[in-house]
Amino acid sequence: PGPATVVVVPADNVELIPDNESMSGLIRQQVAPKLELPERQQDPLFYRGEAAKAIFAADFRVHTQSIVVDITSRLNLRKQGGSVEQKLVYTITHEPADYVTIRVPRDLAQSGQLEIQHDGKTLSSVVLPEDAEQPDAAGPVRMRVALPGASIGLCELVVRYPVPLQKLAAGEHVVLTVPLVMPGEGELSGNRLCVMAEPDIQVEPCRGPWSVSQSDTLQTAQQNGLRLAAERPVNQVKLAVRLTDGRRRHGATVVERAWVQTWLTHSARQDRAVFLLESDRKELALIIPSGAAGGQVQILLDGKRVAAKPAEDGSLLIPLSNDTSRRRHLLELRSHFPGQRPRPGHLSIEIPRLGENVWVSRMYWQLILPQNEHLLATPDGFTSEFTWGWDGYSWGRKPLLEQSHLETWTGAPSRTPVPKATNRYLFSSLGNVVRCELRTANRSWIVLGASGAALVAGLLLIYVPLSRHPAALFIAGIGLLCVGLLYPEPALLIAQAASLGLALAVIAGLLHHGVVRRRRETAVGEPPGSVLEEGSTETQYEPPMVGSQASTETAPTAPAAPALSPPDSNS
Repeated sequence: PGPATVVVVPADNVELIPDNESMSGLIRQQVAPKLELPERQQDPLFYRGEAAKAIFAADFRVHTQSIVVDITSRLNLRKQGGSVEQKLVYTITHEPADYVTIRVPRDLAQSGQLEIQHDGKTLSSVVLPEDAEQPDAAGPVRMRVALPGASIGLCELVVRYPVPLQKLAAGEHVVLTVPLVMPGEGELSGNRLCVMAEPDIQVEPCRGPWSVSQSDTLQTAQQNGLRLAAERPVNQVKLAVRLTDGRRRHGATVVERAWVQTWLTHSARQDRAVFLLESDRKELALIIPSGAAGGQVQILLDGKRVAAKPAEDGSLLIPLSNDTSRRRHLLELRSHFPGQRPRPGHLSIEIPRLGENVWVSRMYWQLILPQNEHLLATPDGFTSEFTWGWDGYSWGRKPLLEQSHLETWTGAPSRTPVPKATNRYLFSSLGNVVRCELRTANRSWIVLGASGAALVAGLLLIYVPLSRHPAALFIAGIGLLCVGLLYPEPALLIAQAASLGLALAVIAGLLHHGVVRRRRETAVGEPPGSVLEEGSTETQYEPPMVGSQASTETAPTAPAAPALSPPDSNS
């Protein structure tokens, strides 16, 4: 048979680690063939079969279902009543889920006002039988929510319900208990709550599991917003509510989703920022990094280009719609930096952002670097959003979301995608981020430093016997283990870059071993009588060969023996 294309498609709950040493007749392919393959969370493995009997070998591991839930809740308080909107983002891995379980306060579950949606479609939910049989029991009940189909990956549920608010008198304090929906299974990765109220309603937190995040209030013109967070699932929040007489002039702004893309090439930089926000202000302040040319900044509001006017503090004021019924907006910024970009090393990058009086619910920062430039570690204040995996023949970081996914997540229009021949990094954060401190390095310097250190360490082991002492090896191993635990990302990157130096050290060790072995064999196999006797000054002559036809004219003549003296007559 001729060459064949071999595609290995593991199931979502199967982890395959190829064993290259045990394989035969298969060559790993970089370019994926045009084949219709089932969708999986993992990338398939492509090979080219060159032999009639090819063998694929890999370590095989089966994982159970894993669910991680991130909760973002928002409470809107008005004099006529309040409302709650919660977003439960499920990350389902290894095995799909047909349903999820949520924990709902009993009064809310029995009110019939709970609405659960997925992609704009209402989902059905029922109380589990064991909880329904105990109507008088205290505590929340568990409800099963049927998903539209078997879901794996990201699955977002939106929960909405009203909150009754009693009539308040000016200056009166009321403790308001707001029910909250929490997941019934899985690991909780985040639990945040944003409280927004009308200008004449003042809100203060009460003691409990909820803690104030970053600041006591949202420092907006209506200084009654709260940012709260809890480390565990909590089915209610208690707030102290007070009605005031004063009114503020400005409104509040909350950014539900933000995505900032910073693209650094060898000689330039360009930014793209997208904000999905809700605001009742008349204008919004936008702060762009210093160095962006004014004529090369493009601002789009709800898909239309708008002209911004400069403010006294250096920011740009963007006019919002005069229609009070329209509070949700999509703001997009595109800017270009004509100056020379900072050289690889320590980089301090200022990113586009809205004014300081804005709360950002969730933000993604996408950093794009040239192919030969790598990020050493995650910047402070950010959470890594990538996994480690094989990309061809190299082991590297693969972002969980690419540009197309982020455009869909924010609702931004599709633009020209980022080239594949780049290094892309994705991070997430909460709140308004002003500046990012990071450190990068060129691939050649990383390989030179890591391989040089590995080669020096290998030569020390070969030529310095003291370095091979068990105590020295134990101390070195403990040091490498501590470095790997404290700095896992740089350790993995440097370990891969040190492979060249490690290979050279192995070759040097083999050569050293071969030279030493030859010297030993030569010393042992040399005969003891092979050394010529010394001290004799007589010249040795070979006897003439019998039957030699050599001419006497050309043959050398042996020197005459010295004459013997006659014997003494007296002796």
